[in-house]
This record gives sequence, structure tokens and C-alpha cells, in this order.
Amino acid sequence: MRFNKKTGKKGVIKRMATFVEYAMLVGLLALAVAVAVAGFGGKLGKWFSDLGTAVSNTTVVQPEPPTNF
Repeated sequence: MRFNKKTGKKGVIKRMATFVEYAMLVGLLALAVAVAVAGFGGKLGKWFSDLGTAVSNTTVVQPEPPTNF
């Protein structure tokens, strides 16, 4: 990073602090997603499996073509 005469050293420090804050937020979000997947992964897998079974077991009834014109 270059030193900016207008913002001075405080501007550089403020930008770095903002970067660190966003990096911490991204890290916490990734941790929350990892915990959720670990906790609910099995249940979600079973739910999607049951959903796929239900969809594949459905029957489609073809409507009869109209006879009166």
C-alpha cells in the first residue's frame, strides 16, 4: 500500500481495520455454515432422499382428449 498524502497514515490504518473486520465476518460466516452442515447434514440428506423417492413414485395421469367439438 502506498502512503496517501491526503488521507495520511490514519486513512491506511482505517482501511486495514475495515479489511480485518470484513475478514472476521467472512470467517464467522464460514464457521456458522460449517457448523450448520455438520449438525443438519444427515437430516438434510435424508430429506432430499425422501423427496427424490416421492417424486419418482408419482404417477402422471394423462387427460383424455376432448371428444365434443
